[in-house]
Amino acid sequence: MSGVEVGSPVAIVALTVLGAATLFAIYEAVRLWFDPRRIPVLVARMRNGIGRGDLLRSRAHVRALPVICVMGGLLVVDGVILNRAAGADLPQALGAFVFFSIPGNGILLALWAAIVWFNRPRFLVPPHMRADAGLRAARRAAERL
Repeated sequence: MSGVEVGSPVAIVALTVLGAATLFAIYEAVRLWFDPRRIPVLVARMRNGIGRGDLLRSRAHVRALPVICVMGGLLVVDGVILNRAAGADLPQALGAFVFFSIPGNGILLALWAAIVWFNRPRFLVPPHMRADAGLRAARRAAERL
């Protein structure tokens, strides 16, 4: 059994679904940035998914939503580049992937972790969530109670 080939309809559908999910996440991130009333809605959604029922973890991931959107967008761009480069241009596309995408996603992953754990850097956190404690500080405060 072989995997999904580059340029196959399955790859195109997967990229389309990932792209649509990323666009929806961007829409929600923009709404979150300007409207603090979106926080409970997004935290409730995160509790069912990545938050695994934990309120503190869910709120931390909501704070990191802008960075998550950029990561999703970069993944869609990577997929499109690799999908288009099937054939002769594949070595060049893989070179671009190795030198640009992997470091870019590494930086974004580090930013995501910093926002979730420490709520830093503040300029990437929605304005009305900047006063929140990071997940690490919130867990320590909860343990002291």
